[in-house]
Amino acid sequence: MVTARSVRWLGSSLLLALLATSPPGCAETQPPIQRVGNEVLEKSAFEGEWYYLQTVIDAPYGIAWATVGDQSLLERIEWE
Repeated sequence: MVTARSVRWLGSSLLLALLATSPPGCAETQPPIQRVGNEVLEKSAFEGEWYYLQTVIDAPYGIAWATVGDQSLLERIEWE
């Protein structure tokens, strides 16, 4: 006869066996992942004020709202 106590004991023992035989997921330390490209600048290159301006250098023939030579407003940038 299967009782609630025997089902609970069986479930607990199966869970314990599973945990005892499963390998640890992240026990070994991995080297950090390098996501920076090869041609990068040092942070010190961005000190001071910079100016940013967008200019259209190419546009499809049928576009009326953008023509070659259109520019945005001149923006001043200070890196923190």
